[in-house]
Amino acid sequence: MTDTPTPATTTGLVVLPYRTDRGDPAWVFRCWGTDTCDGWLSLDHTSQQSAERARDRHVAEEHQEQHMTDRRTASTITDTELDQLHARLAQAETTARWYAEADSADAAAGSYAHRAEAAEVALARVREIASELFMAGRTQTEREIGRRLNAALDQPAPAAATRATHRQEQP
Repeated sequence: MTDTPTPATTTGLVVLPYRTDRGDPAWVFRCWGTDTCDGWLSLDHTSQQSAERARDRHVAEEHQEQHMTDRRTASTITDTELDQLHARLAQAETTARWYAEADSADAAAGSYAHRAEAAEVALARVREIASELFMAGRTQTEREIGRRLNAALDQPAPAAATRATHRQEQP
C-alpha cells in the first residue's frame, strides 16, 4: 500500500507570501492542477502555516486518487492491517480537528488585529479633528469642545477595557 501523498510528491503546488490590495501581508496557496485536479487558489491566509494547512487538505482531498492505484480491497487485508487503518483514521481525525481549531484561531487573531488597526485609525482622525477645533475653532464653544475631546482622549483606558485587551493579547 502506498503512503499518503505529500506536497513534496505532488507537483504544481506553491505557498507564497504576497501583499493584499490594502498592503497587508498575507499568504497564498496555489495548485496548478493535475490529471485529477482542475487547480485551486486559496488567498488571504494570515500565516504561512495556515496556507500550508490549506495545501495539505487540498492534496489529501483532490490528489489522493492518483496515489491509490495499488490499493488493496477490504477482503484482502488482515485484522492487524485493519486495526492499523483505524488507528491512522483516528489520528487523521485528531489532526483535522487541530487544523480546524488552528485556522479558527488564525482567523480570530487576524480579525482582532484588523479591528485594533481600524480603531487606531479612527482615534487618530478624532484626535486630529479635536486638535483642529481647539486650535482653529470659530467660536469659544468649538474650541472648548476640541479641548474637552483632547482631554478625554488623553485619559487612560478604564481598568475593565485594559484587562480585556490584555487577555486578548495573551497567547
